[in-house]
Amino acid sequence: MKIFLIGYMGSGKSTVGKQLAEQLAMPLLDTDEMLGAKYGSEISAIFDTMGEIAFREAEHELLLKIIADPANAMVATGGGLPCFYNNMNLMKQSGITVYLKLTPDLLYERLCEETAKRPLLAKVVDLKWHIIESIEHREKKYRQAAFKINIEQHTTVNKICSEAMQQISKQLLRKKYHAETT
Repeated sequence: MKIFLIGYMGSGKSTVGKQLAEQLAMPLLDTDEMLGAKYGSEISAIFDTMGEIAFREAEHELLLKIIADPANAMVATGGGLPCFYNNMNLMKQSGITVYLKLTPDLLYERLCEETAKRPLLAKVVDLKWHIIESIEHREKKYRQAAFKINIEQHTTVNKICSEAMQQISKQLLRKKYHAETT
């Protein structure tokens, strides 16, 4: 079983993924870290060197390899990964998708000091407007997740993980019931 964490950059996919992976005794696969290791560079440098189209193709190929591996895993995806090719459908077909949602205001607060590390933000003039516009564009894909967790409604990572565990359990029961009745 794969559990895919999706959401905008800065929504906490890596942080939440680490704790959920520990709770479920699964490895955490972080697609940004994996691409960084493969190309020997930070994501922002890879993005600048390859360009967005080649970067998105590399993300897609990595996703296909993760899905093909039969081992269970928690997967923290890059913020744009669900929005290209048929990645969202592939993740939904091969596991449980979890949308970690934050308001643009909270994302802005989190991302203000990280623009140099984030490939799509490094050259943005108006960060808040960019976040709002990007989320509006990506939201259609993000909403296709099996469930979403509104991060701002939870005060700690533990509470976010508790909500995620409850929802993941429900999804696993649904999948089991569906498999038994078909």
